[in-house]
Amino acid sequence: YRPVDLEDAASVASLVGWVRATQGGLDGVLHSAGMASDAFVVKKDAATFAQVLGPKVRGTQHLLSALREADVDFVALFSSVAGAFGNVGQADYAAANGFMDAIAGGRVVSVNWPLWSSGGMALSRELAAELRRTTGMVGMSTASGLKALRRALSRGWSRSVVLEGEVGKLRGMLSTGLLGAVAPLPSAAAVVAAE
Repeated sequence: YRPVDLEDAASVASLVGWVRATQGGLDGVLHSAGMASDAFVVKKDAATFAQVLGPKVRGTQHLLSALREADVDFVALFSSVAGAFGNVGQADYAAANGFMDAIAGGRVVSVNWPLWSSGGMALSRELAAELRRTTGMVGMSTASGLKALRRALSRGWSRSVVLEGEVGKLRGMLSTGLLGAVAPLPSAAAVVAAE
């Protein structure tokens, strides 16, 4: 693992060049950078909005530009279910993830992840219980996440939405649109991992 500031185009290009030169090539890339700053959009200033967009919008652009000459098998963009369904207080985060979803295609895949049970972004115990009660969603396990990523890459899905939890409740929420208004996803596949 080599961290890089995705908003610095020169640093991204330098890292890609270094990997290709020292490792004999580059097979695939996982773009998992992001940041959230929850608040209603009317309470956000332009600087905060730009800060949230940065890693996923400019960062993705810089990464894809640096990889233009690289013969990679895949670039997996770690998007969020907020990009597919929206989320109260996360208009900027949803827009940033929606950008990733919109540019996916070919070797570039976008996976709309839920919260993981182990990971950087987490809910309090109380909020996690409320989410499960109201939607059926639970934090996704690492095993389920890896299985979903392998499936998306092996099947060539340009975009997929991954949820984990009580399958009946989740399907009900999806069919009634209660998770949010979803635009048609012609090349997408919804993956629901049972608990």
